[in-house]
Amino acid sequence: MTTLQYVEFELHIRPQGLQYVSTLVRSPVGKARASFRPPVDPKDLGALRDAVEKAMLYARAAPRRSRPPEIEQVRRFGQELFDALFDGSLRGAFEESWKQAQQTEQGMNILLDLPPSLLPLPWEFLFDTERGDFLVLSRYSPIVRYTTIKQPRRVSLHTGWPLRIVLVLATPQADAKYAPLDVKQEYERIRAALGSLIQMGAVQLDVVEGANTLRKLVARLRSKPYHILHFVGHGGFDPVAEEGALVFEDEQRQGQLIGSQSLGRLLRDAHSVRLVFLNACRGTVADETDPFSSAASGLVRVGLPAVIAMQFEISDAGGVSLAREFYAALSDGLPVQAALGEARKALAVECPDSLEWATPVLFTHLHDSRIFEITKGRTVISAPPIGKQSLPALPKDRMRSPVIAPDGKTMVYVPKGPFFYGPDAKMREAGGFYMDQWPVSHREYGRFLKESGHGKPPHWPEKARLKEMAEHPVTFVSWHDAQAYAGWAGKRLPKEVEWEKAARGDTDARLWPWGDKFSPECANTQESHIEGTTPIGQYPSGASPYNLFDMAGNVWEWTASDFDDEGLKVQRGGSWFDPADQARCTSRSGAPPDGAYEDVGFRCVVDAPPRQRDKR
Repeated sequence: MTTLQYVEFELHIRPQGLQYVSTLVRSPVGKARASFRPPVDPKDLGALRDAVEKAMLYARAAPRRSRPPEIEQVRRFGQELFDALFDGSLRGAFEESWKQAQQTEQGMNILLDLPPSLLPLPWEFLFDTERGDFLVLSRYSPIVRYTTIKQPRRVSLHTGWPLRIVLVLATPQADAKYAPLDVKQEYERIRAALGSLIQMGAVQLDVVEGANTLRKLVARLRSKPYHILHFVGHGGFDPVAEEGALVFEDEQRQGQLIGSQSLGRLLRDAHSVRLVFLNACRGTVADETDPFSSAASGLVRVGLPAVIAMQFEISDAGGVSLAREFYAALSDGLPVQAALGEARKALAVECPDSLEWATPVLFTHLHDSRIFEITKGRTVISAPPIGKQSLPALPKDRMRSPVIAPDGKTMVYVPKGPFFYGPDAKMREAGGFYMDQWPVSHREYGRFLKESGHGKPPHWPEKARLKEMAEHPVTFVSWHDAQAYAGWAGKRLPKEVEWEKAARGDTDARLWPWGDKFSPECANTQESHIEGTTPIGQYPSGASPYNLFDMAGNVWEWTASDFDDEGLKVQRGGSWFDPADQARCTSRSGAPPDGAYEDVGFRCVVDAPPRQRDKR
């Protein structure tokens, strides 16, 4: 699917006396300005909200013979709001911008920078009589709640499959203040909704639930670079703290109210998280005097690229449909606002008399709303078998004996020559180097720390635990840490083409180092149910054609190669945390070089002396 591009139509709206002034600051046709008064006082939204929620209840109940009157009430409100906002010169600018967007086959990103007093208005009901529909029911005319912040976080747009989603299910079972949630059923519904995406490798879904939900989430965000945080639970506005909040669970499974400021602190340093999806009621409610006090806008304030929150309650069926269609469109490569538009349309078609499509609200500080550029297959997890393609077996005289490096590690020779590279098995040339036979262990890394004075990685084991973990691959090492070790040892990190040659060999396009059929006896992956690393070399039957161990599973391994032009570094091999499909010889992952994760380690290479290199 071709990535949809947008022209920007950015409105800054501010109060002026009894009216509001709307200033067009960015558009294809320049600037404009107009005054307006909303058709409903934001303080008197109770009747409109009741109408919306009644329509939702009607639509999800037994089929009706006639359209509920609330639908027409909401449509009239949307039309009046549209006519009030796009008045005078703004109407002409809107029409001309829309025309130019259509001529260039682009959408028009409608960005609303709103004052606190107008935040409660459901702007998603803007209804254009010229086009005969609500604007947001097209991916070409999304409405985005936009705000500027002083220090926006640099966002790496490029990513590949899978989209990594951490799902938080929070229901304080021992707290009578909160209605019980069937989290098991909720998880099954969401997993079923995303089932086809998970199976095809487009989405990876990990769940956090139960007591100490917040602490578990913190640990999970440290362990792996997730792209999306999806929260299911209770939410609202805390009048004491005067901020929006989400309800997590404490040790006793009582409700633990976490405000937007605390949530922001938690997610501020989670640079891989680009979207927070809050399936919690009233995640958009804020204090009238502070536009950033809602749970959603508070997260945007600290630099989160985008947040989707609910301005009305949504049914279970609606929530599942919304998640399914949104993530399907997102994984297809659509921008987040377009993906949300596709989900809205699906809800509207599925239940024509429901207004649930207006429930989600998109918040962002990015004027183009771009948080992803997804390339299908960039992280390859489901490459098909290549068939009977093969190369002749290596002559025995090209195989070299292993050597012992100065750091004490055994290194195996990988000869120079062609091999099948990538999921499409294109011929590449690589080799002429020695590679560590197994990843660097805690024992070996400990020697490096002692002799070099390099700082310990986070979560370095205590003395007793270190003895137990001595022969396990070292983890929580950043790319810079791995580079430092390699320099100390007189080695270097492998390029990813070198890594794949070492894992795959050069006689066929096998899927895993040992062949085309996966076996839990060959690698430590999610299928092993070990939930942690294993000692290096524990899976001899999973050795690569060059007798290299743990090239699949156990830990991802840093390479010297760039994943994209945003500074991410390539990791190869999969880990104990991942399913077998992500441990294939062609699987790739990208992470920031200063990241340190519980399932990422490394091994090194050294170029063979010139006299030993193959000259074929």
